[in-house]
Amino acid sequence: MRFSRHYYVLVGVIFIVLSVLATVLPETAGNFVNLLAWLLVVAISGSLLATMWVYDVSNLYTMPWLNHDSFAGIYSILNVHAGYDESSAILKQKFPHARLVIADFYNPEKHTERSIRIARQAYKPYPGTLPISTSQVPLADGNVDLVCGFLWMHEIRDEVERIEFLKEMYRVLHSGGRAAVTEHLRNLPNFVVYNLGFLHFLPKRKWLAAFAAAGFYGREAGENNGICNYFYSPKGMTIHIQVIVWLLVVLALVHIFSPGTLIGKVSCKA
Repeated sequence: MRFSRHYYVLVGVIFIVLSVLATVLPETAGNFVNLLAWLLVVAISGSLLATMWVYDVSNLYTMPWLNHDSFAGIYSILNVHAGYDESSAILKQKFPHARLVIADFYNPEKHTERSIRIARQAYKPYPGTLPISTSQVPLADGNVDLVCGFLWMHEIRDEVERIEFLKEMYRVLHSGGRAAVTEHLRNLPNFVVYNLGFLHFLPKRKWLAAFAAAGFYGREAGENNGICNYFYSPKGMTIHIQVIVWLLVVLALVHIFSPGTLIGKVSCKA
């Protein structure tokens, strides 16, 4: 809410205008406009309560999804954000012995959301934060165990840029490393919370397609507090390649043990 006050101020102005308008219109029309004004208040009140639940009451800021066994043995982390860093301190607490690289991908020409500018003005960057571009992360190939993106990656509005950034994440991960991305989605729960603001988020299929296009075996891990979804995607063979490899193994075994082969003949004689 603190970065979207302009939105709530606008809603308040609309409510006042509708309320005044209702007093000067004929009774039937005035009652209808008055109803619209109060429906607007109810919708915004529900949004505020749900937002309070997500950000102030739920366990979102403990990142419980990183307690999974697959995140054991993390020694190096790249944490990316758009300038308002809510997650580096949490990651440092969860993985105290890991090397933490913090990177800010914000580009004012590409990432134009007003709330980002407000957040960047209000909060100083985490010490040691590196400015990066979405097309080039200044780390060597296979350099980290875990890449994190916490609630800001949807600000990369261009699909090509988004996939390019995920490819950079893929590149800097060592084989078997993971990308953990936490995001709101364009779905019914987020519509209930944010009303038409949910259109600012991406549908789940877009995230999974982007992970796959970047080379990850994209997989949704689940949801947290009913609103935020998180994805963790291992670097390695995609599911399609794994299926092909297993088919080749099966075909090779069939060929080896078929009656026409040496091993097959020995097996038959036995």
